[in-house]
Amino acid sequence: MDCTGEEALHACRGPTQLVLGSGRLLAAHAEVLRRAKAMSPGPPAQLLGRTLSNLLAMQAAAIQQCLALADAVGALRGFAQQLAPPQSLVLWLQAVVGAAQSVPLAPGDNLLGLPRGLEVVLSVVCTKNWAFGRHASMVEASAVLSATLVRLLLRSLSMAAVALHLPPDRQPAGFAPHTIHSLVDVLAAACLRPALLQPSGRSSPLLLRLCLFTARAA
Repeated sequence: MDCTGEEALHACRGPTQLVLGSGRLLAAHAEVLRRAKAMSPGPPAQLLGRTLSNLLAMQAAAIQQCLALADAVGALRGFAQQLAPPQSLVLWLQAVVGAAQSVPLAPGDNLLGLPRGLEVVLSVVCTKNWAFGRHASMVEASAVLSATLVRLLLRSLSMAAVALHLPPDRQPAGFAPHTIHSLVDVLAAACLRPALLQPSGRSSPLLLRLCLFTARAA
């Protein structure tokens, strides 16, 4: 990578601040969409839904790409400390997860029911504790966020297990067996373990083992 850590962080600063600063906007957009759908499921609500779907996917992709660049040049800890402080990143995750439940994501915007790229962001934030330990602790401390993430990720795993056995031309765009490993890595992270082991998620360990076995067999 022909780039220094300092240069990478400088390149990521603007996009990251723009995305992480939009949590309130996402929440407001999702609320307007909910009200519009309650009044009428017609064109205005459909337009709001498409816009929110596109916005979620673009934001997740932007953070994913910034994380990948920082990781490639050994600047992941700097990214976590300087550009994405725990409160800002976790508040954004809460807004994204909340908004994603308000709108059916368009095919080009989603992968297994999640905004495309969000599974990679979660994998970094929840598993790379040497850089994102404080962030992961905040995820764990938010019972609503961690429980919602577990529910969404388990749903994605179920969809992935089905997609894995489809012919390649019928699999979701961008899907690959390693996607299942990313989802399993997130669900196995320490910050989500309490939510995963809640009574309502009693079957979760079985589903995890089944999906991981399926991915390894692919």
